[in-house]
Amino acid sequence: MLYWTGKDDVFLLIWLPRLIQAVFSSIADIKLYSLVKRMENSNVAKWVYFSQLCSWFTWYCSSRTLTNTMEAVLGTLALYYYPLEGSRTKSSTKYLFFVALAFLVRPTAPILWVPLLLYHFSKEQKKLDLILLHCLPVGLLALGGSVIIDWMYFGEWTVVQWNFLKFNVLQNIGSFYGSHPWHWYMTQGFPVIMGTHLPFFIHGCIVAPRRYRVLLVAIVWTVLIYSTLSHKEFRFIYPVLPLCMIFCEKSENCGNYTNDSVSRLFFNEH
Repeated sequence: MLYWTGKDDVFLLIWLPRLIQAVFSSIADIKLYSLVKRMENSNVAKWVYFSQLCSWFTWYCSSRTLTNTMEAVLGTLALYYYPLEGSRTKSSTKYLFFVALAFLVRPTAPILWVPLLLYHFSKEQKKLDLILLHCLPVGLLALGGSVIIDWMYFGEWTVVQWNFLKFNVLQNIGSFYGSHPWHWYMTQGFPVIMGTHLPFFIHGCIVAPRRYRVLLVAIVWTVLIYSTLSHKEFRFIYPVLPLCMIFCEKSENCGNYTNDSVSRLFFNEH
């Protein structure tokens, strides 16, 4: 785009992609706030938003042009439309569309969504309609569009998602860039990206309502599956962070009096 407009100078090449990514990340943060507001109330949503904004790893990644950052953005948008119990923004087609886009951006993205998809399928009364009218059309459209775009770019039929999985998972060539013990995400990776939020997250998991358990299962599942891969990085589990903020809020919002006072302090409520 910059080439076509004659504006492909170094400054714009460096900063424009970061700015665009920051805008996408901001939209995802707003969607997370809106989701919780519709499920709970504005005070609860503000604490989730506050937790998200206080996350050092969110600030570190949100403007970086990493596939994991866009994966986290698309995952949050998908969560906004996911049929969580009590959600008033549910839409099977829309959330599946964002999951499919996340898969195209990074083929390991569906790992997070396996428990959520299975949970949705188990709760859905019209299972055949879900598959035929939502899953198949969205999946075929997304994958077909990706294959056509790659064919136009490479000049031959290529499924880049398969190449990604073959390179990083089946052939395990990613270990060339470093390998870690199986417990690394549990003992170092996850605690580091959570930072000072970790105690609140642990407590929030204990006190959170039952309807949020599926999100906790998705978080644990994702960390465990990524633990089976030899090459590990902090950014790989970044997409679980927005889900973790929901549990952090459950801990922070336990004391009504204290949190009402702090809420007035930070959010200017009088």
